[in-house]
Amino acid sequence: MHSGIVIAIIGAIPALVTAVVSVALNNRVIRIELEAVKDRLDRLEDKADKHNNFMERIALLESNNKAAWRQIDEMKANIHELQDFHK
Repeated sequence: MHSGIVIAIIGAIPALVTAVVSVALNNRVIRIELEAVKDRLDRLEDKADKHNNFMERIALLESNNKAAWRQIDEMKANIHELQDFHK
Protein backbone atom coordinates (compact mmCIF):
# COMPACT_ATOMS: atom_id res chain seq x y z
CA MET A 1 0.00 0.00 0.00
CA HIS A 2 1.04 3.51 -0.49
CA SER A 3 2.05 5.31 2.63
CA GLY A 4 -0.29 8.20 1.74
CA ILE A 5 -3.32 5.89 1.82
CA VAL A 6 -2.28 4.42 5.18
CA ILE A 7 -1.78 7.89 6.63
CA ALA A 8 -5.19 9.00 5.28
CA ILE A 9 -6.89 5.94 6.82
CA ILE A 10 -5.13 6.48 10.16
CA GLY A 11 -6.12 10.17 10.06
CA ALA A 12 -9.74 9.33 9.22
CA ILE A 13 -10.20 6.89 12.13
CA PRO A 14 -10.38 9.58 14.89
CA ALA A 15 -12.85 11.59 12.81
CA LEU A 16 -15.00 8.51 12.28
CA VAL A 17 -14.90 7.59 15.98
CA THR A 18 -15.75 11.17 16.92
CA ALA A 19 -18.70 11.18 14.52
CA VAL A 20 -20.03 7.84 15.82
CA VAL A 21 -19.71 8.91 19.47
CA SER A 22 -21.33 12.27 18.71
CA VAL A 23 -24.29 10.63 16.97
CA ALA A 24 -24.70 8.13 19.83
CA LEU A 25 -24.68 10.91 22.44
CA ASN A 26 -27.12 13.03 20.45
CA ASN A 27 -29.45 10.05 20.08
CA ARG A 28 -29.34 9.51 23.84
CA VAL A 29 -30.19 13.15 24.52
CA ILE A 30 -33.02 13.02 21.98
CA ARG A 31 -34.44 9.85 23.60
CA ILE A 32 -34.34 11.49 27.04
CA GLU A 33 -36.06 14.63 25.74
CA LEU A 34 -38.64 12.56 23.87
CA GLU A 35 -39.42 10.65 27.07
CA ALA A 36 -39.92 13.96 28.89
CA VAL A 37 -42.26 15.17 26.14
CA LYS A 38 -44.23 11.91 26.34
CA ASP A 39 -44.59 12.32 30.11
CA ARG A 40 -45.82 15.89 29.70
CA LEU A 41 -48.24 14.77 26.99
CA ASP A 42 -49.60 12.04 29.28
CA ARG A 43 -50.16 14.61 32.03
CA LEU A 44 -51.93 16.91 29.57
CA GLU A 45 -54.14 14.05 28.41
CA ASP A 46 -55.06 13.34 32.03
CA LYS A 47 -55.93 17.00 32.55
CA ALA A 48 -57.99 17.02 29.35
CA ASP A 49 -59.87 13.91 30.49
CA LYS A 50 -60.62 15.54 33.84
CA HIS A 51 -61.76 18.71 32.09
CA ASN A 52 -64.01 16.75 29.72
CA ASN A 53 -65.51 14.84 32.65
CA PHE A 54 -66.10 18.15 34.42
CA MET A 55 -67.86 19.58 31.38
CA GLU A 56 -70.09 16.49 31.12
CA ARG A 57 -70.97 16.83 34.79
CA ILE A 58 -71.78 20.54 34.34
CA ALA A 59 -74.08 19.70 31.43
CA LEU A 60 -75.81 17.05 33.56
CA LEU A 61 -76.19 19.54 36.43
CA GLU A 62 -77.70 22.11 34.08
CA SER A 63 -80.14 19.54 32.78
CA ASN A 64 -81.09 18.46 36.31
CA ASN A 65 -81.45 22.11 37.33
CA LYS A 66 -83.91 22.73 34.48
CA ALA A 67 -85.89 19.66 35.47
CA ALA A 68 -85.96 20.78 39.11
CA TRP A 69 -87.22 24.25 38.14
CA ARG A 70 -89.94 22.67 35.98
CA GLN A 71 -91.04 20.57 38.95
CA ILE A 72 -91.03 23.64 41.19
CA ASP A 73 -93.17 25.51 38.66
CA GLU A 74 -95.58 22.55 38.51
CA MET A 75 -95.78 22.47 42.32
CA LYS A 76 -96.47 26.21 42.43
CA ALA A 77 -99.24 25.75 39.88
CA ASN A 78 -100.69 22.89 41.93
CA ILE A 79 -100.56 25.01 45.10
CA HIS A 80 -102.36 27.87 43.33
CA GLU A 81 -105.00 25.44 42.05
CA LEU A 82 -105.51 24.04 45.57
CA GLN A 83 -105.70 27.54 47.04
CA ASP A 84 -108.28 28.54 44.41
CA PHE A 85 -110.21 25.31 45.08
CA HIS A 86 -110.40 25.98 48.83
CA LYS A 87 -111.64 29.58 48.43
